[in-house]
Amino acid sequence: AEAKELLAAEPAPFVLDVRTAQETAGGVAVGAALIPMDQVEGRIGEIPRDGRPIIVYCAAGARSAAVCEFLTKEGFEGALNLEGGFGNWPGSAEKPNV
Repeated sequence: AEAKELLAAEPAPFVLDVRTAQETAGGVAVGAALIPMDQVEGRIGEIPRDGRPIIVYCAAGARSAAVCEFLTKEGFEGALNLEGGFGNWPGSAEKPNV
């Protein structure tokens, strides 16, 4: 419910999908950045530090929770884990452009 509210708010949140390429082949949240969990540290510069909420999701919620902890330690504010993972995504989904 909170994710749905954030998606309707301005500014729109940054959405981060930390699943593997194999997992994202079936679909991703529209507009999500695709950075697999094992690449987040090396690609941290791709995640904006502009104060917008950051919704992080994976397949079930455990990996995205760990990424949220990492981002918080790195000074990002507003990193939020989508509990239950992609299956609980309240917005639109599409096939990835990869």
